[in-house]
Amino acid sequence: MIVTKVHKESKQKVESASTATNIFNKLPPDFMDLIQSSDRNERQKALEILLQQLQITPILDGNAQYGSLISILDGQMCKGCNNSIVVLAANCMKYLVRGLKKRIVRYSSQIAESALLKLKVKKSVVSSAMVELVETLLEICGFEILATNIYNALSSKYPPVQLHTALILSRFFAHLEPLMFSNQQIKEALQYLFSIANSRDSDTRDAGMKALGIALAVGGEQTLEVSVGNNNIDKMKLLRIREHANAFLASINEENKESVQVEEEKPVQVDVEQKEVQIIKSTSNELENKEIQNAESNEKAFSKELKEKVTIETRNPFPKQIAEEQQQVETTASRDVVSSNVIPVTKTSIQNTFSSSMSISSETESDALITESDVIKQLAEEFMRIVSVSLYSRLFHKDLAERVKGLVALYESCVKNEAAAFNSSDIFFKYCVWNMYSNSENLFSQVLQFIQFLVQFHIDRNQKLQFEDICSAIPHILSLFGREDEEIRKNVRKIMRQIYSISSPFHIFLEIVNKLKYATGIEKAEYIYQIRILIPAWAYGKSDAAVQAFYMLAECLNDSDERIRDFALRTIVDIYLEKSDSLCSLITLTETQKQLVDCAIRHYKSLSTWEHIAMLCEEEKAFQ
Repeated sequence: MIVTKVHKESKQKVESASTATNIFNKLPPDFMDLIQSSDRNERQKALEILLQQLQITPILDGNAQYGSLISILDGQMCKGCNNSIVVLAANCMKYLVRGLKKRIVRYSSQIAESALLKLKVKKSVVSSAMVELVETLLEICGFEILATNIYNALSSKYPPVQLHTALILSRFFAHLEPLMFSNQQIKEALQYLFSIANSRDSDTRDAGMKALGIALAVGGEQTLEVSVGNNNIDKMKLLRIREHANAFLASINEENKESVQVEEEKPVQVDVEQKEVQIIKSTSNELENKEIQNAESNEKAFSKELKEKVTIETRNPFPKQIAEEQQQVETTASRDVVSSNVIPVTKTSIQNTFSSSMSISSETESDALITESDVIKQLAEEFMRIVSVSLYSRLFHKDLAERVKGLVALYESCVKNEAAAFNSSDIFFKYCVWNMYSNSENLFSQVLQFIQFLVQFHIDRNQKLQFEDICSAIPHILSLFGREDEEIRKNVRKIMRQIYSISSPFHIFLEIVNKLKYATGIEKAEYIYQIRILIPAWAYGKSDAAVQAFYMLAECLNDSDERIRDFALRTIVDIYLEKSDSLCSLITLTETQKQLVDCAIRHYKSLSTWEHIAMLCEEEKAFQ
């Protein structure tokens, strides 16, 4: 009997899926009155009924009159003030689009206009519903039908509308055939995306560059060749577009690998009827076991996801190892030690800015580092004024492993008390510098990550990082470019890029120039690369540092390392190509150097834009 019932339900679903249905026959007689009622609860109830019926009715009868219903839903979606009503109306519209297929085309422009405009609402639940609706329209109707609506959204005065539209296009481009990018309407959309790439809003800017990057990856370099020439896009943005393209291609390759593995591990297929009988015959104990297994696998998957997210490349700066050490901090038994082992600092007028959030479970003060250095004593005094005794004892402990735990607690406190964290940034950077030269690789790694966290902390909250706050750390951070470990240099490059985005690069530029004077080998190459990053900002013009940097680059043309000679030459050429005439007019090169530079300029000018960008990417990898 049970098996018969299962087959009967399956048969009904198949019939429902293949039969066009007039949705109005499934709705209550007073439905139209309810959905237009002035009572919000009645409207919500009507929308819930409609959504429920649309979800189980995949094909709608095209002969029915849907104009009135679409207009009502459009009004609820566009003019509604209640988020629940707006989202319900958008979901109903989405299923209407799916059910009517191509018959929705005559209403598509009206629906898309309302949905795209509603993206200005900064509520994720609303924007998500609108994005799904627009993507469904694109899937059913095609880009040509909605092109005008897309252009209007990309040129909207509201940054959230531009941002979400660019992200919609990035997903849409990912599924296009390469030939589709020769379509004139797609090309016009790319022009709008280039405009967005120059937006003042950083998220909108990056969304535009992401869409362009995916277009580049799918359509090939010829897709953007003409557009690049017609738009004022600097090299750093073009590099960012290339990064998005490479990231997309890498994700595709990863998906292909996973699909191959799944195919290899795919079990023998079981007949559908046999499968249904097996499910029906499962005992309650077996079902319980399956639920337990599923729960365990979900827990493992969730744990794995968290571990993957907690890396230095993400905004959470503490990896698994630190998370485990943090747990140990909370469970470590306190040690009884002599109070004379604590740094002798009188703790008067203590302002425990972080006292509640920074405390570590410890009943007594731990072993603290003894030092005669006035600098360290001063730093210790500053920390004692802003942190709890227990945290202070960790941060200045002679056991380096304890300091790692102190950094973890300090990180948590910054997250909990943002204002205090901003006010104490300079002290935190000084502490990082002090521990940067420790013998513990683990502590060094966490110090580097904490610096990255502090910088990213300012970026995420749109806070300018004052040079005075970080000036003590800059020379020491730059000196890490001399390390042989390329992973360290890679992380330092990332930190420096972040610092440039939230702090004036001029003073940092001076420090880089001073470092370049005495650098050799890979360290010299890294400093040349930092100068190259700052080339678009060479508004320093006639500054002594800029002239000095140019002369040192010229000296690098005589370096014994061919790679450095080539790298320096390309950097000099880039300065000329950036038309820094005020600077170039002050420089006197030797005749040999001038011939070398002129020859290189002629060669670079003969390259296409994307050949030049590809070359820059290769250079960036050369010293990694």
